[in-house]
Amino acid sequence: MENIPDYPSVSVVIPVYGDADGLRTLLPTILDQEYAGSLDILVADGSTNDKVSVLIRQYPMVRFVSNPERIVSTGINRALAVSTGEVVVRCDARTRLRPDYIRRAVETLRRTGAANVGGQQCTVSESFLGEAISIAQQITLGVGNSRHRIGGVEGPTDTVYLGIFRREALEAVGGFDPTLVRNQDYVVNWYLRQRGETVWFDPEIKVAYQPRQSIRELAKQYFDYGRWKRVVIRRYPTSTRPRHVAAPLLTLGLGVSVVGAWAGVPLLLAFPLIYLLILVGEAVRVGVSRSTSAAVLLPLVLPIMHLAWGVGFFCPPRPIRKKGSAPTRPSFSAESTERTLKPSFPQHGREGSVDLMIGKVSIGGKRSGVGSGTAGVAKADNEVSVVILTWNSVGKIEPCLESLGQSTQVPGEIIVVDNGSTDQTRAVLAARFPSVRVVENTTNMGVAWARNQGFAAARGAYVLMLDDDTIIQPETLARLTTLLYANPTVALCGPQLLDTSRRPVSTELMFPTLWNKINRWTGGGGQSRSARINGTSGRMREVDYVIGACQLIRRAAVDEVGLYDEHIFYGPEDIDFCLRLRQAGWRIVLQPDTQVIHSEQRIARSMFCLIGLKHAGGLVYYFWKHRYGLSRNKLSKQLPTLSPVSLSH
Repeated sequence: MENIPDYPSVSVVIPVYGDADGLRTLLPTILDQEYAGSLDILVADGSTNDKVSVLIRQYPMVRFVSNPERIVSTGINRALAVSTGEVVVRCDARTRLRPDYIRRAVETLRRTGAANVGGQQCTVSESFLGEAISIAQQITLGVGNSRHRIGGVEGPTDTVYLGIFRREALEAVGGFDPTLVRNQDYVVNWYLRQRGETVWFDPEIKVAYQPRQSIRELAKQYFDYGRWKRVVIRRYPTSTRPRHVAAPLLTLGLGVSVVGAWAGVPLLLAFPLIYLLILVGEAVRVGVSRSTSAAVLLPLVLPIMHLAWGVGFFCPPRPIRKKGSAPTRPSFSAESTERTLKPSFPQHGREGSVDLMIGKVSIGGKRSGVGSGTAGVAKADNEVSVVILTWNSVGKIEPCLESLGQSTQVPGEIIVVDNGSTDQTRAVLAARFPSVRVVENTTNMGVAWARNQGFAAARGAYVLMLDDDTIIQPETLARLTTLLYANPTVALCGPQLLDTSRRPVSTELMFPTLWNKINRWTGGGGQSRSARINGTSGRMREVDYVIGACQLIRRAAVDEVGLYDEHIFYGPEDIDFCLRLRQAGWRIVLQPDTQVIHSEQRIARSMFCLIGLKHAGGLVYYFWKHRYGLSRNKLSKQLPTLSPVSLSH
């Protein structure tokens, strides 16, 4: 931490959910810090009662921040957005700080140059059961090799408890991930380490923590840990540590043993018996070494932690998406980096570059107005962001982007999300379209995930989701934008799709049934003639959904229903998205007099290829999620009846 004072300004950020009692005990330990620099204290509360705000009025130096999302990550981000400190100290209402906590942490930051430092979580409790829970969270059999829990030598580590951050490092990764309810601390440290920063453990930095005091609270806590760890592992598989999968493997092993013994293989009971002996042996060891009778409860507490985590791991939550105006991370993440590709050549471009206009920016050529390069676009009610997904797209992305350059309506920005291409897609983008914003994933994260990345990076009031194998006609974007602008109850609209021979193809269908999909896979042609809506009549009309190859989406509708469901890797994420819009009372419209050429890269007929199996899994999830299968009757009851309206062109 060079070029800053010995005692930099510090912002203490405390996310809470109505825990006025915990806050009442924590705040005095912050105000009593032995720190010579300035302290900025912010409490982000997500509760609907006023207990916390009433308490804060007793402390004029403490600021209140509303956190309507009720998520720790969004609370921290909201407080961070209005804080001023060069160092950010993350606290929890269940913690108590030692007087030297901030001073020692800042000294460690300066001494090590780390982006984040933290110390040891010292669990304390006042009840017999609480003491057993405290012990379980301080031993390897309970929490693995986490140094911030069991202690260890000073040095770099993968994560720390709470954390004291250099502000610029935390802002560089966009703060905490607002889509995570748990594991957000581990992930923000993962982001930091992926950027080459250091996360540092100092055992002399200690913080008291009061664990859960009942079996029910403990089970819920570890169930949530397990289910959100599943989300993190799916997103960032290389972040996985053995301790993260130990509980799921144990749970699976115990389940197989019990079922196998019940089915007539009693030898399998050896596994749970060995597990029980290990628990009893650990209880004896801890009881003797720590001289505590509370260790007798470890054979009860440890299985609760292990099995709750394991069961949670196999029950992942539905994705959480930002609603409203909550601060969120930029699109940089550990598995993806966003960069605005800027020309490294003179203002007049280079040979072979394509002169596209984005807002007032010429992609690959001159900027209309002043100077050259990339500039922000003034946000207007009708500004359109274009998001294009690529995956090994050489030969397809070039004509797609070139067609946008011929559009009569200039998009406010173009964002390309590359899903781990192994060909020359990124090189082509850098060489020919240097001012297109590119979000790069190191692996193929799936269509829904990539669409959400693009939407999170977009700034427009309307977002055009476009496949890379499409060619948009000059008038299409303007007509679709006019349609949404003139019809405030329409959330999403799409054009007529044409094949490469410019013949109309099926653009919109009724919500599918399981029978439709089975019929398609077996060569029956998909939906029956009565279920298919003819997309060639030329009449603008409301439909169930339009295919995701080209969808213009109103941002306000997404703020209400959330983004694409990331449990679906490749299809039918577009159907699910449209269904949720319809369930919320929004309209979806087809505009047949606008056209987009689409190569129609269909999923392989064989459901035994990898992408086919993932698509099949997505369909199973879709029908399970919406609780219908062979008949639309049950689905129809979920959809509100919309009054007829006259749509404006």
